[in-house]
Amino acid sequence: MSRGHFPRRDVKVAPKNKRMKVVFRVERDEETGAYTASWDDPAGGGITTQAETLAELSGAISEAVRCHFADRPSPKVATLHFEHDPELQLA
Repeated sequence: MSRGHFPRRDVKVAPKNKRMKVVFRVERDEETGAYTASWDDPAGGGITTQAETLAELSGAISEAVRCHFADRPSPKVATLHFEHDPELQLA
C-alpha cells in the first residue's frame, strides 16, 4: 500500500487469505414489505437488488454480485447492514 493511500471501507480485503467482501445496505419498504439491498462500487456504478423475503434477497444478492464482477475478481463474502432491525414473524 502506498503512502497516503487508505483502504476503501466498502470493499474489504482480509490480509491472510485476501478474501474480499462487500457491505450491502438493506432497507424494507413499509408499504410492500419487499427488501432492497444496495452497494455503491468505488470503481463506479454499483448493485441494487430487491426481493420479497430475506431468503430470496440472499439469492438475489449472490446473482447480482456474480454479474457485476463478471470481468474481475469477485467478492466471496457479502455483509448486510440493516437500516432498521428486521422482525421475524413467529406465529
